[in-house]
Amino acid sequence: MLIRSTPSLSLSLSLSLSHTHTHTHTHTYLIIVSPTVDKSLIFVYGESNGGMLTWSMGQDERTADMFKAMAAIISRPHHDHNIKKATKNNLPVIGIYGNQDLTIGPGNYTQDYFVSDQGYRYVAANRMHNTWARDHGCNVVNENEIAPYEYIPNRNNNNIKCHTHCSTDTDITADDNGINDNVSSAVPYSVDCRADMGHVSPDFTFDIAIDYFEKIIKGQE
Repeated sequence: MLIRSTPSLSLSLSLSLSHTHTHTHTHTYLIIVSPTVDKSLIFVYGESNGGMLTWSMGQDERTADMFKAMAAIISRPHHDHNIKKATKNNLPVIGIYGNQDLTIGPGNYTQDYFVSDQGYRYVAANRMHNTWARDHGCNVVNENEIAPYEYIPNRNNNNIKCHTHCSTDTDITADDNGINDNVSSAVPYSVDCRADMGHVSPDFTFDIAIDYFEKIIKGQE
């Protein structure tokens, strides 16, 4: 099941990983409830203000245990909400941000927060993902640098680069020459992705989120 949150703070409950995608940030959805839903496989996805709601649900003990994983697109919490997950369970997250986004941009790797063109402050993407990685036991060696392991989605877009601090021995792969190239092949708990785009959510952002969720499901098999 996928819960898709939008800036209107409405929720969409889907009984599959399929979706109807639009390029606006003002649409609303009906809530669908079914007794056939596997409650251990509920994922949440949000764009813009909906992404802020996604982070909030992972940071709120009333909702965090509902979800298997999260995807927050072009969004992060306000600057004073760089806090941990509100569950003892693992709660993986993938964030996708626009390098040219002036509304909720990712910030650079040394900033604590990003200031929007309207003067609002948001936790810098690097800081938020460092917090999430540490809370899952990942080794954040230098919080002022790009994370050392590259995460490559199966549905990758050449326009996007994803990195993570979370790795295990099985995450590290080698190229054809046997050289360790620090590419993550497993599903890390906190992934920071950046694309050459503004405050928009092209179709590939949803595709990469779904790919992330599918990898988590397969990891249980």
